[in-house]
Parts: sequence; C-alpha cells; structure tokens
Amino acid sequence: MRTTEFLNRLSVRINILIILLIFVPTGIIVNHYKAKLDKDLKIEILGKVAAQLHERAEKASFALNFTVSGIDVALKHINVLLSADIDDTMPLAENIPSPSFYESDFYSHLAADLRTELEVNDHYMTLRLINATGQEIVRVERKDGQIVEVPYQNLQNKSGRDYFKLAMKSQSAWAFISPPSLNREMGLLSVPHTLTFRVAKKIVLKSGEVMGIIILNVDARMLFGSITSDPGSGFLVIEEDGTYLHHWDEKLLFGKDLGHGANLLTDEPELKVNLEKQDSMIHWDEQLKEYRVWRKIFYNAGDNDRYMVFMIRIPESQVSASWALTIEKGMFALVFVAGLSLLLIFFSMNLQLRPLNTLLVSIGKLEKGDLKERAKLKTKTEIG
Repeated sequence: MRTTEFLNRLSVRINILIILLIFVPTGIIVNHYKAKLDKDLKIEILGKVAAQLHERAEKASFALNFTVSGIDVALKHINVLLSADIDDTMPLAENIPSPSFYESDFYSHLAADLRTELEVNDHYMTLRLINATGQEIVRVERKDGQIVEVPYQNLQNKSGRDYFKLAMKSQSAWAFISPPSLNREMGLLSVPHTLTFRVAKKIVLKSGEVMGIIILNVDARMLFGSITSDPGSGFLVIEEDGTYLHHWDEKLLFGKDLGHGANLLTDEPELKVNLEKQDSMIHWDEQLKEYRVWRKIFYNAGDNDRYMVFMIRIPESQVSASWALTIEKGMFALVFVAGLSLLLIFFSMNLQLRPLNTLLVSIGKLEKGDLKERAKLKTKTEIG
C-alpha cells in the first residue's frame, strides 16, 4: 500500500520520467563511447608498445652491426700484415703453427692489433684468428677484467663448432653473424653462463685461397642489457626454433644448450604459424587473454631462416589498467553528478509541489466536515 502511495506521488512520477527521458539515453551514449574509447586507447597503447619494441630491436641491430665494423677493422690489420715485408708469413690453412711462429714479429704485431680492437668495447669477449682447418692461430680474450693472449699450447680446434662450419660455408662477402649459444671452453659450458654472439669474416688471400676466418665473440648483454628481464615488462627474446634467449624466469633460458625442454613455440604452435607468415605483428591470444607485440631480427642479410624474435607479452588486464582508471573516474563523476541532479530535482519538485500538498490537506479536512479550514497558499503559480 505504501509503495502504491509512493508511486502515485506526482513528484516521484516526474522524477521517474526524467530518468527515462534523460539518464537512460545518456547511459546508452556513454556506453557506446566507452566501447569506442576502449578500442581507440588499446590501439594507442599497443602502438606505443610496438614503437618501444621497434626502438629496442633497432638498437640491437645497431649493436650487431657495430660488431661487424669491429671485425672489418681487425681484418684490415691482418691484410696490412699479410702485405707487409715481414719475414714470417701467416700459417696457411693446412698448417698448425710451430712454437717459433709465436716468437715472430708477425705474431707480435697481429696480437697487439687484436688486443687493441678488443679494448674498444667491454662486451667484446674474444677475438680469434682460425685457419681453414678450424685450428685457432691467435686468440686474445677478456679474462678477469684483463685482456690477455692465450698461450699457443691452449689454443683449440673449433672445426666441429656450428659457427665455424656456417661461417666457412657462407658465400656472402659480408661478415657472418652466427646464432647465439652459450660460451664453451674445452668443450664445457662456461660458468656463469654467458650467451655469446659470434661475428665472423673469411680471410681470403690474393690468390683467392680462403686462409681462415676472423671471429669476434660478443656478450649478449650488449643487446639485451642483462641475462633476465624485469618480470613486469613482459619482454622476452627467442630464437626461430622457440628457445628462450632472454626471459624473466632464468630457469627457462638456453634450453637448447642446457638440454631442458623450455620452448615457446612448442607450447604455443599458433605463434609458430604466425612467425612463419609475418616479420612483425600485434597478436591477440584469446586463450591466454594477452596481447603479443613482436618483431624478427635477422642475423644475416638474405638469410630469412635464422633470426631472433623480440617480443613483449601484455595481459589484457594490464592494457586495460592504463585507461580503466580514466574511465572509472569519468563514470564515478557521471554517477555523482547524476545522483546530485536527481537529489536537487527531488527537493525542487517537492518545493514546487508543496502548495498542492497543502491544498490536498485542506481538502481532506473539508471532507471531514471542518468547514473553517482554508488553504493558505502563497505561491504565484497556477495552483495559487
């Protein structure tokens, strides 16, 4: 009964009518623009992430190209020595240097030039000259903060290593960048683990004979900054086969070298399909509810089979979080203004209808026989 009386009040009906005519259409419009704003802001945010990833990838590419310039300088030194009038000649591909070679002027000049080149950058780990049989001829390396020449007794044969085989097979006149792997010494992985890029270039004599290769080992921190990334960044790097090269969880790294099965493309075959189709992409994963922004970085021009992938994984909640606060504040403000408006309308309506309520009270008294009752109305409206 009380509910019926409440709904029969004119002020209540007018307020309901105002809500239906004003706030319902307003809510529909706000919801429409909220959806549009949602889409536009997501595009903007993902675009910024893609731009940041592009910049990071460009810096990595520049770092790799910088190492190529280091190889070119070292090769110039070697060519100068080969053409110089020095009694000792460079050991050819089929020879293993004798101990006397390491006492020669040729070796001393060569080792000094390589040592100087290694001093250019703290991320340069090793600079080596390897002949065509895979035997190290000269090796200068960074050890305990010092640059030292490795004694000839400790020089190794690298003919079985993939980077040597790939460099020797390369038909390009440019430097060859091998896919990264963990550094090994005497067949054993170095500890702590050091992810290493190797940049190599053939040494060709005037006769056209390939004497060997010059190889520069580069610490991957020159490209990534550290072994692991910030967990909140979502940034990771994989090889074309899915092996993790850079990740926030160190236990997932270097699966190919360490023999564990952590592999992104094995876990997510759909991503493998996308990588085969596109060099860069912004991808939405419906199952994991996350966005992926990625870009390939090819090691060598013309070779599209070997590359690494820079990727940022962004949960949907993280994308929404950056704009949700704005929407939330806007909706809170709208609700607050709407509530305040309704309150003001309610009190205003009561004020305007007060003379009518006074009249109704007087009529009620007259109906009960109180003929002296008079409605004392002061309003100048139609009711007055």
